[in-house]
Amino acid sequence: MEMLINPTAIITIEPNRFRARTAESHSLKVVIKLGSTDGLFAAKGDAEAVAIQALEAGRAAKDFERQLTELSVSRKGKGGVISNIVSGVEGVTIMDTRPDPVAINRACAVLIAAGYRVAVREIRKCSESGCVSEATVEWNREAVIPSGWYGAVICGKHNYRTCRKCNSTYLMSSMNSEGQAPSLDCEVCGEIIVEWGSSKVWSAELVTKGESTVHPI
Repeated sequence: MEMLINPTAIITIEPNRFRARTAESHSLKVVIKLGSTDGLFAAKGDAEAVAIQALEAGRAAKDFERQLTELSVSRKGKGGVISNIVSGVEGVTIMDTRPDPVAINRACAVLIAAGYRVAVREIRKCSESGCVSEATVEWNREAVIPSGWYGAVICGKHNYRTCRKCNSTYLMSSMNSEGQAPSLDCEVCGEIIVEWGSSKVWSAELVTKGESTVHPI
């Protein structure tokens, strides 16, 4: 007998950097995939109702704006005819602040009670001006650095470097060198940031001063 696996509902929290009503505005999104069998998990209306309940549970206010969208996939049928099949529903609401763990737990509880498996994720966006890089991370793990990023809120596209001795942070810039370029030292503790012999001449602008371990005699 084939074991049926309940479909997954995905909760996504995302900052609304370019369409925010407030500086801390976030969107709360619930995506519910429809099951392939008849019954509860195959009914679009049931999925929409549960999505609305989850969005309501994730907000403090009772009255809120929401948007429901059908998700569909294209399938080729007999005679090569392509048709769009509803595969799930997506519900979104805008919040004036980042939702707290209690609110997300309430939304999860609604989905679990309805029989869905639940995954919660968060979209992290680079804080550098003009940068549109983003990464998907586990919910409520603010200190975690996404893979390939410089820091928790700065992606890897920017030339930041941290002194390994005093943790001072520098914004790096460079130009091609005709010969072997000189080394570059940390101005706080004297640790070598760039080794001698580089193919580029580097300069460093101190952004955050760390704690020097060098003490005057």
